[in-house]
Amino acid sequence: YEKAAKLSYEELDKLLRTELENNNFKIVHVLNITNPTEGRETTELWRNIHIYLVYKSPQCAKIIRHNPQLVSQFPFKIYTYEKDEQIIVGTFKPSTAIKYMGNLDAEGIRALKEIDLELTEIIDKITKIKKISK
Repeated sequence: YEKAAKLSYEELDKLLRTELENNNFKIVHVLNITNPTEGRETTELWRNIHIYLVYKSPQCAKIIRHNPQLVSQFPFKIYTYEKDEQIIVGTFKPSTAIKYMGNLDAEGIRALKEIDLELTEIIDKITKIKKISK
């Protein structure tokens, strides 16, 4: 799931951090992967790549209670990259982990779907903003 934002990376970063915090997500780390293909012809495709590693304790506890192998899916990832002079923000939906559940647990499935919804709502909200007022 991804959307384009009409913001600079700095503006998007500030909004994303605020929205994640307001929704009780913890940012574990932000990976900055700038120009990994430097020197190659695809360099222009790889600007402002950042991966936000985020975690939400109560939901994660529900998910791994009956499926501890899903701990490898945490923290959740939100990514940004620059393409055609726009910043794209997206996430791999956490509910894709349902395929890997050894024990289909209704509470864990519900928690994954809730996190999907929250992350997509955060992305939708910040990509609707045209510019941050100072």
